[in-house]
Amino acid sequence: KQKTAYEIYQCDWSSDVCSSDLRRLFKNANDAIYLVDPVTAKIVDCNQKAADMVGYGIDELKEMTVLKLHPKEELDLIPEKFKEIMDKGSGGNFSDFHHKRKDGRLVAVEINVSVIRIGGKRFYLSVVRDITEHKRAEEAINKRNSFIKLLQEISSQANESKSIEETLQFCIDRVCALTSWPVGHIYMVSSDNPDRLEPTSIWHLENEARYKVFHDVTMNTVFAKGVVLPGRVLATGKPAWIFDVTIEDRKSTRLN
Repeated sequence: KQKTAYEIYQCDWSSDVCSSDLRRLFKNANDAIYLVDPVTAKIVDCNQKAADMVGYGIDELKEMTVLKLHPKEELDLIPEKFKEIMDKGSGGNFSDFHHKRKDGRLVAVEINVSVIRIGGKRFYLSVVRDITEHKRAEEAINKRNSFIKLLQEISSQANESKSIEETLQFCIDRVCALTSWPVGHIYMVSSDNPDRLEPTSIWHLENEARYKVFHDVTMNTVFAKGVVLPGRVLATGKPAWIFDVTIEDRKSTRLN
């Protein structure tokens, strides 16, 4: 009778060929480790770190294929990556992938795959590292650099533009592009009353038809100092924002 990959692995894993040091390394590594059948993509074994990372038990994972650990948008990419590794007969490293936890949450991972032999059969040894914090730090740095670049662009535009309106239009367009906001508008202090904000014709609108009502109402709305969000900014001279205007700014005439 021909042995299955799991039987070959189990037999060799319990033998003296696989040292106790290697088994200890597999169990106690700080990264998740999977042993995968290259033909079926079934998880033959994994360590506790792997189970902790995705929220499954080890026995549960050993009933799954590695494809079940990835979101659907990555499913077509994984077999291609594994095929490349098998064709080369050596390891490979790929990032920008995710593992899907049992609760549905995604974990950003970096995967290092090696081809090893146990009992004369080839397996994939996948070492998976959670890079969620690294990604967050990277995104924070990129965001900070984007804002620095924005300030430099605005400063340059202010020096070159012919009018304050031209500079403000440039600013609102760039800020909305950076933050992915579909609507942006400039209010200015009234020339007649320093405690009142009046609308201007300076807008950023991704979809004019969709936001026409908001635009028209805004163009007829002024704000007193300290009243609603624009008025509070005028009163304090500091940036301010609202996460849900339906809760935090019910007095806004534009909402009504």
